[in-house]
Amino acid sequence: MAFTLIELLVVIAIIAILIGLLLPAVQKVREAAARMKCQNQLKQIALATHNFESSNGRLPAGNYGDPPVGGSPSFTYQYFGSLAVLLPYLEQDNLYRQITPTPNLNPTQTGPSWWNTTGWNVSFNRVKAFECPSDNAQANAGTIFVLTDGRNAGASTGYLEAWSFGPATSYPFGITNYVGVLGGLGKIGNGWDPWAGILTTQSAYTLSQVTGADGTANTLMFGEYSTQAAKQAGENPPYAHAWMGCGGLPTAYGFATPGWFTFSSSHTGGGINFAYGDGSVRTLSKSSPTRAVRSAAGVMDGEVYTLN
Repeated sequence: MAFTLIELLVVIAIIAILIGLLLPAVQKVREAAARMKCQNQLKQIALATHNFESSNGRLPAGNYGDPPVGGSPSFTYQYFGSLAVLLPYLEQDNLYRQITPTPNLNPTQTGPSWWNTTGWNVSFNRVKAFECPSDNAQANAGTIFVLTDGRNAGASTGYLEAWSFGPATSYPFGITNYVGVLGGLGKIGNGWDPWAGILTTQSAYTLSQVTGADGTANTLMFGEYSTQAAKQAGENPPYAHAWMGCGGLPTAYGFATPGWFTFSSSHTGGGINFAYGDGSVRTLSKSSPTRAVRSAAGVMDGEVYTLN
């Protein structure tokens, strides 16, 4: 039985319409799966942080660098970020053992920086558990920051500092889409300190301390950073953050303007995933009030907040 040309065109048109109807549904399911994977990865990082505390008697420092209280960096510290010391608790023991000398887990301990040890070579490894499946940060990045931290600039002022070695094409450090929460601007020795977060430079909180203060279920610990969101906001090429030395991001600026200096997400639906101190993962609206976000990030501010 033969088909006329018109019948074939009608069949092709019907198939095209069906494909057009199916693709958005497929993309929606794919994005839902990516969001779930992202949330699960944040959950695993939060649980690894708890296991670290159980083994070491304290939570990891946000960064093992010099305290950001005035002055210039001394370059006499290790500068590992919290994710680097969490590797053994994320089934990345083999990668962690390649770092020699092994990181000293005393947050105030001076020692050779990771870029002056075998940590330099290890830092170029990609860790899939640190990469959000909805973002393509490793390919997007123009520059990869090896440290982000707040710095003191007066009695009640501060700024966010970022270090890098150069463009990502020359220094393709392994990136992370999951960054520790500094709180307002971190613990920088001035009027911003009441909103300091769980993971600041040289921090050494215990879960009991957090529970006895604002409560682990009320305090942000890790959040998402998206190069896609930063690019859409005009940061071109966008910046990324290295898992080896990344410090944290502040909540002083809220989520209104995506960029290297704030938490963001490339997931559809308008929310940013955060892991709380109790290990739970929740999605916060990008339109959350800055003041409420700051209160949620502060580990000992004693403030009550409402976030959707």
